[in-house]
Amino acid sequence: FAAEGKQILDGLRKKVPDEELQPIFDAIHEQATEAGSSDPLIQSTDVYMTTICFIGNKSLSHVLSCIERCKTRLLSIGASSEAARRQIVGSVVAFWADLPGIAVNIIDKLLNYTIVTPQAVVNWCLGQDSLGDGKGLANTWRYEMLAATMGKVTNRVRQIAQASVMAQLQGLTPGQLEMVKKTLNDERNMMRLLFQLIADLLAPYVDGSAFESS
Repeated sequence: FAAEGKQILDGLRKKVPDEELQPIFDAIHEQATEAGSSDPLIQSTDVYMTTICFIGNKSLSHVLSCIERCKTRLLSIGASSEAARRQIVGSVVAFWADLPGIAVNIIDKLLNYTIVTPQAVVNWCLGQDSLGDGKGLANTWRYEMLAATMGKVTNRVRQIAQASVMAQLQGLTPGQLEMVKKTLNDERNMMRLLFQLIADLLAPYVDGSAFESS
């Protein structure tokens, strides 16, 4: 997809309207489907995210500025599927392989923008496609990415819990208090599910089953 990547690169540099890029994405999807891809959005997402990183490769601020300009399409891609969200993470990490600290910071911003989800980051970091034989568990940047992601989730729960206490002190109506309580319960459940996901993904490396097929 080198030709399509260059066309997207030229389009983004010229700041053409997003709809003008769509035929290029359609061409990528068509080629990917002909090559046997079951989800051509993965290929187009890789090309798009890699191009964004290339345009912003001068510094973290440059790439974040480009992400901000491309936010609408990235949000649409992120909303399409879990696989697309994982691909966004994977493309960022692959591009910044020699400077993984920058990749960690970019993923942190993508979480802030809700382009990717905590589950997508965890799935990519600890999924067998990424970890393979498990040597990646020794990557310090991988730990930083996971810790930052978990920190965002736990901090949100803590903030809502504090808001719940304040709501009771401020004498809100029963209906308002119930809404705060429901939000807190929902966020706590999401946090528990995320921690369970981490445990489930690590289990094959703990019990050795991840190495049985290698």
